[in-house]
Amino acid sequence: MTDWAAAAVGLAGVGAALASPGDPGLLGMAPILASVVAWSAHRVRWISVAGLVLVMGCVAGPVVGAFTTVAEQSVVVELMWLVVGVLLGAFVLPLRLYAGVVVAVVLLEAVGTVQNPEIPLLSSLNVTGFLTVLAVLVGLGLREVEQHDARALERQRALERALLEAQQRALDLEQMKVSLRETRSQLVHVGRLATLGEVAAEVAHELNNPLTTVLMSAEALRDELQATDPELAGVADDVLTAARVCAGVTNRVLWFGRQRGPEVASVSVSTVVAHAVAITRAPLRKARCTVSVDIEQDAVIMGDVIQLTQVFVNLLVNAGTVMPRGGQVWVRVGLDDRIAWATVQDDGPGVALEVADRIFEPFFSTRTADGGSGLGLAISRAVIETHGGRLVLETRAPQPARFRVELPDGVAVDAPSASGVDAPGPRPARRGLP
Repeated sequence: MTDWAAAAVGLAGVGAALASPGDPGLLGMAPILASVVAWSAHRVRWISVAGLVLVMGCVAGPVVGAFTTVAEQSVVVELMWLVVGVLLGAFVLPLRLYAGVVVAVVLLEAVGTVQNPEIPLLSSLNVTGFLTVLAVLVGLGLREVEQHDARALERQRALERALLEAQQRALDLEQMKVSLRETRSQLVHVGRLATLGEVAAEVAHELNNPLTTVLMSAEALRDELQATDPELAGVADDVLTAARVCAGVTNRVLWFGRQRGPEVASVSVSTVVAHAVAITRAPLRKARCTVSVDIEQDAVIMGDVIQLTQVFVNLLVNAGTVMPRGGQVWVRVGLDDRIAWATVQDDGPGVALEVADRIFEPFFSTRTADGGSGLGLAISRAVIETHGGRLVLETRAPQPARFRVELPDGVAVDAPSASGVDAPGPRPARRGLP
C-alpha cells in the first residue's frame, strides 16, 4: 500500500510542479523527494518510517508556508496537500502514530496562520476548523476499521480453533471406533477363553472318575504282585505314579477354575507362589523355561489365595511368552517392615519405553498376534490393589522385565501357612523346575 501511495504522491508532486510557472522551490519539491525516500524505505521493510516520511512530505509545504509571509505556493495547492496528507496518513500510519502526526500538523498550521499577518483571521479559523473536522472524521473511520478488523480477526481465530477442535474430535472418534473394534474382537476372544476354561474344568472333572479307578486298580495290582512278581509290581507302581500325577493336574485345574466369591484367609506368600509354579509347570516346560524360587523371608498375609495365585500365574505365563527360545525366571519373596513383597523377573528383552506406561491398561497387549487378550496385567493389578497393595513394573528395556508385588500387614513365618487352602503345593524354597 505504501509503495503505491508513494508513486501517487510523486506523480501528484510532478503535476503540481508542472502546473505552477517558474521554479517550484524546495517546498514544492518536498512531495517528490518524500515519495522517493518513502519508496526506498518501503523496499527495506521500514513500513512505518516510509508512511511517516510520505505524510510529512505532503504537509511540509503548507505548514512551513503558514509561517512565511511570502507565498511559495497557491492557497489551493497548499490546502490540497494538507488534505492529501491527512487522508493519506489514515492508510499508511498506525492509528496512534496517525493521531499524533495529525494533531501536530493541525496545531502548527493553526499557530502559523494565526500569527501570519498576510492571512486573515477568519481564513485561519476556517482552515484550522476544516482540518480538525477532517482529522476527527478520518480518525473515527480509521478506529472503526481497526475495530472491525480486530473483530474479523477474532472471528477467524475462533473459527480456526473450532476447526482444530472439530478435527481433534474427528480423530478421537476415529480412534474410538478402532478401539471399539479391537475391544469387540478381544471380548470375543476372552469369551472363547472363558468357554475353554469351563470345558477344561468339565473335562478335568470327568477324568477324575476313571483316574480314581486307575489309581485303585494300579495300587491293588501292585500290592498283589509284590510277592509273586516284583518286576510287574514295579510296572504297576509306575502306572500308579503316573496316575497320581494326572490326578494332581486335574485337581489343580478344578481348584483354580472354581467359581466362588472372594474368601479372605491367612496364607503365606510362599504357598501362593508354590501354587502358581505348580499350575504353570507344563506351559513353562513347553516354553523351555526354568523357574528359580528364592524365599528370603516368608510372610503370612490376609487375602484370597485363588485371586493371589492368579496374579502370579499371569506374571509367570507372561515371563514365559517373552522368551520364545527359553530362558530363566526368578521369583523372590521377602518381607520389609510388614510389607510382604515378591518379584518376578524373566530373562527376556524387557518392556519397551513406549509401552511401559500402558501395559496395565485393560485390553492393551503386545501379543495380539499370539492371542493375548490384554487383561492379565490389568486384572492382576486390580487384584493386588483390592488387597491394599500395589503391582508395579520396576525395570524398562534394555533391562529384563521385573514386576514387584507388595502386600500390606505381612507377618514373618518360618514355614508356609496353608490355612484356608484346599489345593496341594510344596514350599518353593530355592529350587529349579526343568
